[in-house]
Amino acid sequence: MPISQVINEGAVSHESVDEHSSRLNKKLASDRELVEYLEGVSGKVFYSRQDLSDYVTDLREGGVRKKKDRKLGRQGVWLIVMIVVFLQYVFVDILLEANTLRTTSSLTPTARPAGYRL
Repeated sequence: MPISQVINEGAVSHESVDEHSSRLNKKLASDRELVEYLEGVSGKVFYSRQDLSDYVTDLREGGVRKKKDRKLGRQGVWLIVMIVVFLQYVFVDILLEANTLRTTSSLTPTARPAGYRL
């Protein structure tokens, strides 16, 4: 909650606002400290604002790429599952059903009966 909003709402006295702002200042780091932290974490040295901007842009693009890769992975898994389900349906269900059908047998005479005329 911004300090100006706290003062405007009148929720706290001026003394507690001062305490809040001093705690807030302790938590905030200077620009140089943030750059030093990023250099330590990334292992890179930033010589200009453009270097820092490029690094942050690369991080964002990497996150987008990972998100797309995860989406493609999920779609691939669904495709494989659907193929397996279809094959299971075709090979197990339909073939078993076809095997359980009754067979019809028809007799075909090889010789004409004695009383048969053309």
